[in-house]
Amino acid sequence: MLLGGFAGTLFAPLPQWLIDSIGWRDALVVLAGANVALGAAIHAAVLRGTARPARTPAAGGGAGPLRRALRNPAFWGLLVMVVCSSFAFSALVFHIIPLLRERAVPMATIIFLITLVGPSQVAGRLVLLALGRRVRAVTVGLVPVVCLPVALAILLLAPPDPAILAVYAVMHGMGNGVITIARGIVIPEILGPDGHGERRARPAGDAGVRHRPHRHRGDLGAGRL
Repeated sequence: MLLGGFAGTLFAPLPQWLIDSIGWRDALVVLAGANVALGAAIHAAVLRGTARPARTPAAGGGAGPLRRALRNPAFWGLLVMVVCSSFAFSALVFHIIPLLRERAVPMATIIFLITLVGPSQVAGRLVLLALGRRVRAVTVGLVPVVCLPVALAILLLAPPDPAILAVYAVMHGMGNGVITIARGIVIPEILGPDGHGERRARPAGDAGVRHRPHRHRGDLGAGRL
């Protein structure tokens, strides 16, 4: 996860180069083939023969950690924060190019901004790693809470100057990079360590929050909490 931010930096220019060279339809075919040849093959090799562990019922009676968390207002506050940040990040992934193109930003600048997000994610995680236990997890959580809204405000309200947009990309990357780590340490600090895995995997299953017909979409923030 620490170096995962470089994925966009390495591969964002590749699709654009393929589109310029062979067109977007053939570019999709090439990228799909790479997914099958590399991604599926690696997963098949690594996961072959692995069995899913059987779920064991929780020991003891009474309300489990998930049900106790559902009665805690802090749980729902965290849920709203994660859903909103995930929604904003996912929306930008699909709309950042047309959003900037309609403001006459050159495609080369857009690709540069996209590649800048990845190193900023890694930088945010390295700062977090360097601080270690010297700061509380809740304090760490304030970084994305501040960075992400400010980054969006810069993107939407500031003039399309490359230097200003670079500030957006850095703040967006750092905020998103820290939040992926903060989710794992803020939640047990606020809600307690008991049942942390269950709360992350099923934060709202018993409450009926998930949208059943589109379950893979409905878990977008909720399932990540």
